[in-house]
Amino acid sequence: MQVSLSTIVYLAIMVSPFSRKSTSTFHFKAHYLAFQPLNVQIPRCSMFFQQLLVYLFYQLNGERSAMAPYYILKGKKSGQTLQDIHYYKVQGFFGIGVDLTKDMYQQELDSLVKAGWITSLDSPNVTEVGYKNLEDFNSHFQTGVLGPDCVHFEKKLQLLVQISSNVLHENRRYIPIIAEEPIQRDIKQFIASQASIQQVAEDTKQAVLDFIHQTTFTEKQRNLFVFRLSGFEVTGWTWSQLADMLVLRKLDCQYLFRDLLVQFMTYLEKTHSPLSQLVDRPLVLTETAGVTKRYLQNQLSLEQIAAARRLKTSTIEDHFVEIASIEGGHFFTELLSPEQCDRIFDVQKQLQTHKLKELREELPEFSYFQIRLALAIGGASND
Repeated sequence: MQVSLSTIVYLAIMVSPFSRKSTSTFHFKAHYLAFQPLNVQIPRCSMFFQQLLVYLFYQLNGERSAMAPYYILKGKKSGQTLQDIHYYKVQGFFGIGVDLTKDMYQQELDSLVKAGWITSLDSPNVTEVGYKNLEDFNSHFQTGVLGPDCVHFEKKLQLLVQISSNVLHENRRYIPIIAEEPIQRDIKQFIASQASIQQVAEDTKQAVLDFIHQTTFTEKQRNLFVFRLSGFEVTGWTWSQLADMLVLRKLDCQYLFRDLLVQFMTYLEKTHSPLSQLVDRPLVLTETAGVTKRYLQNQLSLEQIAAARRLKTSTIEDHFVEIASIEGGHFFTELLSPEQCDRIFDVQKQLQTHKLKELREELPEFSYFQIRLALAIGGASND
C-alpha cells in the first residue's frame, strides 16, 4: 500500500509515541521533507485568486464598482455589501479575505485588466477571455453558504493541532504557535468543555486524518492542508515555502487553503465532530439593523420605528432591505405582497439586471424602496 506524502507528514505531527522506532522514522521523514526539494507532480495552477476575482465580477454583472469584490472579501458590514452578497449569490465569499489589503487587491485588478480578463477598472465587465478562464474554476465558496471567519478558524486549528500533537507525544514544553489571547482563550474553553485533553487530542487527530483521506481531494490539496500545520518538533510551512513546493503564488496558496478550511468546517459540522464547536458562523446584520429587527418583531411599522429610533425613514428602509436580504419577506407582507414581489422578479429576470433605474422604468407603479425590498427578498429566498 502506497502511503501519501501528506499522510507521512501528518502522522509525524500527530502519532503518539507507541513505538520509539516508528516515531523516529516518521520524524526523520518529516525533517527530511522539510529540508529537501519535493518530487511532487503538481499541475500548474497559479491563477486561483485571479479566477476568484473574475468569478465575482461575472456574478456582479458589471453593475457594481471595481471595489465591490474587495468589500465582499473583506466582509464589510455595510447595508450595500450585505445586500449584494444575496442579490448576486456570492454569500460564500463574504469575509474570506479579511486580511486582504487594498494595495494587494489593486495589483490583482491591474493584472486582470492587463491580461484582458476584465474590460477596465471604470467599467469592470468580464471579457470573453476572462470567462474562458473560469472554465476550470471550482471553489467551495461557490456553494452560496455564508462561511465562517476562515482566518480566525485557521489560527484556532493551528493551535489545537499543536496542543494535540504535544499531548500525544507527552510533551509539555513548547511555545504556542499562536500567541493571540482571544484564540488561546477559545481553545482553553473548548478543551475545558471536553472529557479530557487526551480525548481532545485523539478527536483532533482523527478528524483531520479522516478529512484529508476523502477521495475527492488531490494530493496537492492534502499537502497544502497538512504542511501548514505544526506539532511536536514539526513546524508548519510558511506561505512562501508552500508556494515553492506547489508551484503557486503565495496569494493563491492562501485562498486555496481557505477553500479547504471551509470544507473542513462543513465536514466537522456534518460529522457532528466535537471540533465543530470551534466554528463561528458570523452575525451578518449590522448592529443598527439588528436593533430595527427587534422593533419589527414587536410589530411596529416603518414610520413607528423611525420615530422611536429618531432616524430618517430612508435609514429604516435601508435596514428593512438589509433584513430582507437575510431573513426573507415574512416581516414585510404589508409593504409588499407575494404577487407584487413576483411581478418585480419577473421583470428583473427579463431584463437580467439589478440596476434600480432600469427596473423602475419598467415598473413605475412601484417605488425604488419596494423594488429594492423585492430584490432583497428574492435573494434571500434563493440562498
